[in-house]
Amino acid sequence: MGKDSIDKLTQADPLSLSLRIGGLYDSRVGATSSSSSEEDHKDLAAAMNLGAGWQFFKNDNFGFRADYSGYANFYDDYNQYNVIDQSITLEPQCFMGDFVFSLPTGYNYVMEDQETDFYRYIIMPTTTYLIPGSVHAVAANILYAHIMDGDDSILGNSESTEINLDEDGNTFGAGCAYIYYFKNRGRIRMSADYQRAEYDATVANYIQAINDVSTRYPQNKREDDILLANVDIQFPLSSFLSVYSSYSYIHTNSNVDLYEYDRNLIEGGFMLRY
Repeated sequence: MGKDSIDKLTQADPLSLSLRIGGLYDSRVGATSSSSSEEDHKDLAAAMNLGAGWQFFKNDNFGFRADYSGYANFYDDYNQYNVIDQSITLEPQCFMGDFVFSLPTGYNYVMEDQETDFYRYIIMPTTTYLIPGSVHAVAANILYAHIMDGDDSILGNSESTEINLDEDGNTFGAGCAYIYYFKNRGRIRMSADYQRAEYDATVANYIQAINDVSTRYPQNKREDDILLANVDIQFPLSSFLSVYSSYSYIHTNSNVDLYEYDRNLIEGGFMLRY
């Protein structure tokens, strides 16, 4: 839940369903993949996102819900980077006045080019404040995720050396969000996050893979610092149909040059919602 599902707290029906279908512009396709190329690949894609949730119970003090989220994109030119991203989240909730304290705990499974890319376990303690007498809400969360990534094989520049990279790791982070509801049931959500990812693979592993050279140093592990910002707008056309637009900016610093990048994601389309 967290900052992405503040609106579910005000929904009377225990069942929530949504389907987004639209187009995507990606300024750096394959940014998170193990690749020996540092070239920025720009591309257009079709994108869809399915969400389903059920509020099992909710009283004055406690609640519990479960959510499923599925995302898929289909690139025009670089379809080897097509992604299917699925998550299941269980969320105990505690209500104290205008505050909601929750503990979303989930499993995230990601495929790329129809093959397993990685999976991870996530826990995200979240505090949400529903500002009384207004149409505003804010949320803040901290994040821990354990990444399980099967060894990725990549080729060096001469394509004569294949290196297996152990990209298991852990992610720590924090984020915040602000949401404003319009009178016509539309809304705008703005969020910002910081994450630090630490992997088992060393910098030397990447140097060897990219440059086809054998080295015993540096042996420090790969570390990424990631800043994310997002603006998401929904404007209803009817009680069940909306148009949406979303912009995300991702800035990554890493001690492996291959994973230093700026990425822009622009998406828009139609949304069916119950």
